[in-house]
Amino acid sequence: GRFKADICRAAYLYLHGGYFFDTDVGVIKPVNFDALDIPAEVPNVVGELRLKGEKLNNPRIIPEEDDIVTFSTVYDKQGQFHQAFTAAMPGHPVMKRSLEYMVAFYEENFGQVLPQRIIQDLLKAHDNFIPSITNSEGMALGSYTLYVALRATSHEEWEEYVRGLMKDHGYTSAHESKKSHGDIVAKRRYARYLYEISLDDEEVTRLGLWADVPRQGSGFVRKRSICNNVCFAGRQVYFYSRVPDSRPGPCPIEPEFV
Repeated sequence: GRFKADICRAAYLYLHGGYFFDTDVGVIKPVNFDALDIPAEVPNVVGELRLKGEKLNNPRIIPEEDDIVTFSTVYDKQGQFHQAFTAAMPGHPVMKRSLEYMVAFYEENFGQVLPQRIIQDLLKAHDNFIPSITNSEGMALGSYTLYVALRATSHEEWEEYVRGLMKDHGYTSAHESKKSHGDIVAKRRYARYLYEISLDDEEVTRLGLWADVPRQGSGFVRKRSICNNVCFAGRQVYFYSRVPDSRPGPCPIEPEFV
């Protein structure tokens, strides 16, 4: 029963596309995909912070007209997906594969449907076993299977999917002869990511970022630190990943003022 929401979310996004937000997300500013850069080869929260907080010699990879956004979600500090927000275009191969993996995870034959290279990575990451419904190591079904599905979906599948989209909508590339991003794999060109971090994180403080973003429950004595987790990209914070008392846990604030 507790997996129904995960399955329904993935099924809806696969069939219809669109945006998903958890009920306890607090929007600060609408996500502007046009303002987001092509992600790094290995998306990383701290790396993204430092890239934006310090003027390092890492040039921005600015999307071109053909670098359309077909998939988006949020990376947390541990390098996993935080599924407070997910967006996808209809029929996306990552969403299709995530549905297949959810069923396999539930039926405890997850390892039988995964590509061998992914199995080897998971065995290394989880002390030689593949997580399942009976031994999940506390992983959330939806975010975990989505993360594995992204890794398992090949660059060729992304390219084929985007070519189909363009053909279906009668789009002709204006930059066919340039191909300046031809050396960047499709999985990066056609996705954009947000990153979750606490406003109270030491790295955020050190870099002097987002002092103007209000801290939730700042006048209360007792609150959980995750109440000030936010999702950002570039220098912009787009939303709080949890709004206090929007549902029972995980971000309670007790009415005791300083």
